[in-house]
Amino acid sequence: MITRFGTAELYGHDFANLSPERIREMSTVQHREMPCPFKPVEPGKPVRRCSKKGGPCSLRQYSKDETGAVSAVGLSVSTGRHRLLETNLMVEWVGEVLLHTSHPVVLSELPFLMGEVESEQQDADAVGMIDKVLVSLQGQ
Repeated sequence: MITRFGTAELYGHDFANLSPERIREMSTVQHREMPCPFKPVEPGKPVRRCSKKGGPCSLRQYSKDETGAVSAVGLSVSTGRHRLLETNLMVEWVGEVLLHTSHPVVLSELPFLMGEVESEQQDADAVGMIDKVLVSLQGQ
């Protein structure tokens, strides 16, 4: 028996239940054209679009038996950042484990590793951005 990891969800759809025709169809679209079911709905904003090239939301192990039949094995593992942040479950879990609060404040897109500034009129450029920082306001 051969086992390998592969796509579990493609653009929010269970890959194991997609027809070969639908998989071919989805493989030809641009990821920015596909809606993302895991991004939170924001009133007044456009439809949420996928930000992950190729569209895999999660991975799963597949098994191929001696007859050549392939079947999904075990649970899926999230890989898409919006899948990880779905319903704030991950934020709550990390908050409880590390910060002892199930409702941490989430700061997004924070600049870090600022470059050196030569004068007060120049802005320092960030070397990169930190996607999410969790902060507890309890005990303040």
